[in-house]
Amino acid sequence: MNKIFNIYIALTYTNNSPHIGHLYELIIADVFKKYLSLWYKARLIIGSDDHGTKFKNTAITVNSFPTKISNLNSNKLLANVSRLKIMINDWISTSQKRHIRNICYKFSLIKRIKKLIYKMYYCGWYLPISEVFCSYNVVKFSYNNMFVTNNQPVEWLEEDSIFINYNSIKNKIIAIYRANKIRTPNIKVSTLFKTLVNTKNICISRRKLLSYGIKLNLNSTYYTLWVWIDALFAYSNSWQTNKIHIVGKDIIWFHLTYYVVLLLVFNINLPQYIYQHQHLRYKEVKLSKSLNGRNYNLEKLPRYLICYLLCSRSFSRDIEMNNLDINKTESDLIKNLGNLTKRLSKLIKLHGSKIKRITVSDWLLYLYAKRFEVIIKRYLILFKLNMILNMLMEQLALINNKISNYKLWCNKNVRHKLYIYSHITAYIIFLLKPVIGNKTNIIINKMFHGDWQYMPFKKLNINKT
Repeated sequence: MNKIFNIYIALTYTNNSPHIGHLYELIIADVFKKYLSLWYKARLIIGSDDHGTKFKNTAITVNSFPTKISNLNSNKLLANVSRLKIMINDWISTSQKRHIRNICYKFSLIKRIKKLIYKMYYCGWYLPISEVFCSYNVVKFSYNNMFVTNNQPVEWLEEDSIFINYNSIKNKIIAIYRANKIRTPNIKVSTLFKTLVNTKNICISRRKLLSYGIKLNLNSTYYTLWVWIDALFAYSNSWQTNKIHIVGKDIIWFHLTYYVVLLLVFNINLPQYIYQHQHLRYKEVKLSKSLNGRNYNLEKLPRYLICYLLCSRSFSRDIEMNNLDINKTESDLIKNLGNLTKRLSKLIKLHGSKIKRITVSDWLLYLYAKRFEVIIKRYLILFKLNMILNMLMEQLALINNKISNYKLWCNKNVRHKLYIYSHITAYIIFLLKPVIGNKTNIIINKMFHGDWQYMPFKKLNINKT
């Protein structure tokens, strides 16, 4: 019970308003943390990435300052955290003084690690919109006489830069994953190995001085730290034990490779788990619009419905928002949980729930319910929140069917089953607390007091948004 896990999500890039993808990542991280908190202590750490050329361009466009833009969008993210009643334990940012001091100190030790981090004159293609350097094989010549990659213009750069020598440490990183020092249970082994093998040395600085970023002074030469490395350093320096990272599939490769290199280079504890989640898509297009004015709006839904809607889907493939049926999801909750608690509360009001005798089948059902903790722990390690929720809902449906089959409202010979069914239901409701929230305590209390007029969930009649 004394073990403390630190759960991280990717830092939000605050050059623009937070979008539905950030909302999705926050929700699954919060539900994961609350399930983990049933047996251990857990912290949820989120934050913002406040540096990069995008801030400079956005500030020029809106005639403002980069710090003002990052603060505004960070407050929007925190407003969503408050609205969804997500409890965070720390806020980290690339613009915090503690972060800047840590980076400057670590890079002052660069002379000791020349084999892993080195300086070299670099010339090649640079993609400004993503702030990444591109290899030659992905750059093409477009019809409008421009060099592009993925239909985005690139520019040619020649400058003195700092590089991570990934090739020199690649075999050690592969050995770390093979020895399960870092576990990635929901990432295919073939995908992981391909990522580790195909990754190359990477430039982590810009010799060209940018107006907004962390400046490094190395041997009287000034560099600006690359924005992606800047973000990785932010949570590599925070809460360094029992780390769990929940990362989107588009940037998972960066956390599997260069993030681990930085931890090894600067002698920081490795994370225990790195989990990958998929994207939300709308009509086969990744959702990345602002929360205001997008095609698919979840803001009107209560927290429990949003959590169940998103966490009851598998993270092994993208979630198509156009195919989600909110009314069906709401009906499932009302049918499996709401109606069951109302039936049990009415039966308890009529007959009470005192135990008189117990059959073998009832005892086996009770023991199976008590094993849910073991099953949930196993599914948590595999990052299968959908399996947890589906299992609990199936058990509630089973109890509902047994009440109907035995006709507990009129069959005096089987009224003793009411005690078993009510306590199993209460235990399952308790295990649904990470999704439903504090309402679980009210539901259990009303059920055992026979308040059958209490409505756990009200029908919202929300059409597909």
